[in-house]
Amino acid sequence: MSKSLELVFDQRKDTEDKALAQLAQAREALAALQGKINTLQRYRNDYLREMQQKAGSGLNAVNMVHYQNFVARLDSGLDDLQGQLVQHQQAVASRENDWRIARQETKAIALLLERKQQEANLQAQRREQRELDDLVNRKVGTPIA
Repeated sequence: MSKSLELVFDQRKDTEDKALAQLAQAREALAALQGKINTLQRYRNDYLREMQQKAGSGLNAVNMVHYQNFVARLDSGLDDLQGQLVQHQQAVASRENDWRIARQETKAIALLLERKQQEANLQAQRREQRELDDLVNRKVGTPIA
């Protein structure tokens, strides 16, 4: 029983480790995507500042339309990335849940293994005590010559 339980524990531990690795990977992807979004937002803001500076010093209508179209494409890209961000956040939440479940299962099996070991130790102590008691009873029951 103990060997099969240890095998189950090892399998659950492997599952937990894989779930943790997937969680770490999902978090890294989320952080990378957030970095892209931040970079693109900074670029957009810098571009808008440049457009405003040039508009203040005189910018023809054609160039203004080009600036506005480019900002609109940046906004569209940011919207797409925000959608991806939501998906990545959901993936991280799902991976966290998977890892928590795997961790709980691993802990439950570890606790069961610990209890089985404690029971085995207690039985061994009782057996040893009985043997000692039997030995003492045999010595006490034997007359001294």
